[in-house]
Amino acid sequence: MFSEIKSLAKRSAIYGAGDLSLKIISFLLLPLYTRFLSPAEYGILALANVVSFVASLLISLSIHGFVPIIYFNESGEKERREGVGTLFVSIVLLGGVITLSLDQLGSLFLPMVMRDVPFHPYIRIAIWTTYLTSWRIIPLTLLQIQERSGLYIAFSLSGSLLQIGLALWFLFHLHWGVTGILAGHLIAALVTAISYTALALRILTLSFKVNVLKNALIYSLPLIPHSLSSWLLELSDRTILQWYVPLDHVGLYSLAYSYGTLINMVANAMNLAWVPYLFRIDAEKGAKAAPQLAQIGTYFVMTLCLAALFLGLAARPTINLLTPPEYHDAGIIAPWIVAGILLSSLYYFPVNFLFLRRKTAIVAWITGISAVTNVISNLLLIPFYGAIAAAWTTFFSYGIMLLLTWWFAYKAYPIVYEYGRLTILFFITLNLWIIGNSIPWSMLWFEIIGKLAILCLFPFLIKMCGFLSENERNHLRLLVTMLRTRLKLIKL
Repeated sequence: MFSEIKSLAKRSAIYGAGDLSLKIISFLLLPLYTRFLSPAEYGILALANVVSFVASLLISLSIHGFVPIIYFNESGEKERREGVGTLFVSIVLLGGVITLSLDQLGSLFLPMVMRDVPFHPYIRIAIWTTYLTSWRIIPLTLLQIQERSGLYIAFSLSGSLLQIGLALWFLFHLHWGVTGILAGHLIAALVTAISYTALALRILTLSFKVNVLKNALIYSLPLIPHSLSSWLLELSDRTILQWYVPLDHVGLYSLAYSYGTLINMVANAMNLAWVPYLFRIDAEKGAKAAPQLAQIGTYFVMTLCLAALFLGLAARPTINLLTPPEYHDAGIIAPWIVAGILLSSLYYFPVNFLFLRRKTAIVAWITGISAVTNVISNLLLIPFYGAIAAAWTTFFSYGIMLLLTWWFAYKAYPIVYEYGRLTILFFITLNLWIIGNSIPWSMLWFEIIGKLAILCLFPFLIKMCGFLSENERNHLRLLVTMLRTRLKLIKL
């Protein structure tokens, strides 16, 4: 059991290291961006990203979700390569047609939704960048399923660094503002599309099998409303905000949301390792793996709770240190965003049981209900309370999504979770989060020291509340002994 967890942790660490590198770079660039862009320009960039997100859902048709089905159900290597190759060709061809349609129709309809952001050049560049970026989806998904985390990170990280480098060149050297950032993203997407095509030619066989595409669409078409509902959950708040608050408030909320999504760095890294492991262990053991999966679920929750507690406590000091004063109000919103995205991150664990059992229609209904709740709540509360209301509704809507997903996943794949230990985790995290964000800190450095002390209470309370089993305590003692031995060898 612990060897499996060690393997999962290792792959998660590799994925996380790549993502962490990009997040560190992004945070180091944040003071520069906020000085070269006004809050209104930052809001334009955020809304262009909203369009890019929606376009990505339509262009990909979500058929990459069928990759693990092909990989773990096809017995021959030739059939696997051709099946996955069909998905790659489908995205390139069908995605191109969809992109061209969005380009022609977008100038007519998008101004009705986004009144302050011109379609040309901002939205048009974002749409074509999204199409070129979609060429990487199938090759990267295949690398993930094959558990080749090192190669996965090498490709994704190099592409992201190229994107950042070009954006900086256009922004700081040529002074093109938001247009420069988007132009840098477009050129980087074109270059990486070529590299991903070369990778695809090596790891799969270009093919177009109608029956494979048909089965993939049957599986993935319910994921399109699911993905659109996810958009409503994740990004519609900024679209609604622009109708009720000034554009600079949209920029502040977007900054707070960007900070809150740092927890996704941890969640995505674990999920990238979790998905292939779940499909593989189910193929090997079936229902006998349930107790083992329940214990992994506890570690999944513990890791995310600790990450969310850290980010929730650090939100205001971090934003105050890295941004000019006009951005500091984002520090008030960010802790609520972190709490909401914690709930959406916890959703990753149970939802994959629904994907495993091909219950994609249920997934679509769950996200649809949560999205409608989010939109209605935003329309009711934002006119009265402004940007902070969007943060509240994010927390509430993701909570509904998590509960519904857990219930239906349990019906599809019964697991007796370690509810006692999970209750301890939630109780400790909630109370420390409330204490740290309720104290009226008078000085910034006093706040930093105080919140670090509160964070250090987490492992102490975990131990005091009897969370650890005897087996886990023994493994921890063994780990500490090994670390001490290695330290002594280093000193020698």
